[in-house]
Amino acid sequence: MVKIGIFSITFYPSVEYGGPVAVAANHAKGLQARGLDVKIITSDILEIKSNRRLPVGESQNEELKVCRFRTANTTKSYRGLILYDYIKLWRSIRDIDICHVHFSREPLPVLFCFIILILRKKLYVQTHGMLYTSSFLKSVLDRLIIGRVLSSAEAVFALHETEKKYLKSRFSLSNIELLPNGIEIKNKELSDIQDRNEKIIFLARLSPRKRVDLFLESAKILLAEGEYQFEIYGPDGGDADYVNEFIANNGLGHSIKYFGEVSNNDSLKIFQNSKIYVLPSDNEPFPMSLLEALSCGIPSIITDSNQISDLVMEKESALVCRGAPVEIADAIRYLSKNDSARKKISENGRMLIRDKLSADIVTSKLVSAYGVKQ
Repeated sequence: MVKIGIFSITFYPSVEYGGPVAVAANHAKGLQARGLDVKIITSDILEIKSNRRLPVGESQNEELKVCRFRTANTTKSYRGLILYDYIKLWRSIRDIDICHVHFSREPLPVLFCFIILILRKKLYVQTHGMLYTSSFLKSVLDRLIIGRVLSSAEAVFALHETEKKYLKSRFSLSNIELLPNGIEIKNKELSDIQDRNEKIIFLARLSPRKRVDLFLESAKILLAEGEYQFEIYGPDGGDADYVNEFIANNGLGHSIKYFGEVSNNDSLKIFQNSKIYVLPSDNEPFPMSLLEALSCGIPSIITDSNQISDLVMEKESALVCRGAPVEIADAIRYLSKNDSARKKISENGRMLIRDKLSADIVTSKLVSAYGVKQ
């Protein structure tokens, strides 16, 4: 049996690293369902800033085999996360046939790649749109290290044509393959749109890129007009203090509530029972939270800088607006008062996931890219 290692900087129950962890889990579940032997290889980090840890060694996370390695947290950020157990990692990789690294410029995934290449294992790299940002130091790093890693891989997976063109231009790569994010549709039957509660939600990591500030400003505009109920969910990525201060300073605690981090199961329940989902993120490559929302049939609003905005506009599966608070407020107002529009967007969102972005479709592409015969 072919043995596959999926390498992720963190893994569940840690959720603060965001979408790449969800993607890694979906890949592992899909491959395992095809009869392949899959192992997640990751760090022992639960929360990077508080330095909370998980037990090292092999364990089970739901039905997945997870192997965690001891790390040193030198800067309380993923840029300062380094590995202790080199020998154990080396031994763990030796019996793996195919290695799939969920990649970024941080030291740990780069180290994973170097050890995999030294052991002459098949390396597949997925960049998740995390190599866009640039600076002088990043340019030097890209030229000396990152480009060499990427060019040595069997394939580099890009989320869409935009990322593919960028990677090809920046790193002169000829080994890029398209692999969108995908998700499983868990609830086959949807609750009626009119039966859902009135909550308008933001559910994502509270980092600057997600632009929870735009959600708050648009909520403030609407609350000046009438009664709405806004709720915010997600782990702190730097903006939690801003959220709490905004709510307190504007006296909006009765209408805007922040609940912090929620589990995957709870997030699905929230999506399934809310009226509208708003994700005003800035230039985000392929947000998993949006896919989760679409799969649950919640009418969603994103901004036109989102890199899959063209896709959802083409399929009329979400409402796309410009990233200004007044325009986001207009979109929320329109959907909240228009049952037929919400119903249409809900149905189209589910159809997009089923026909283009299902976990099964993505798994088939992955198996084909690996060259695994079934």
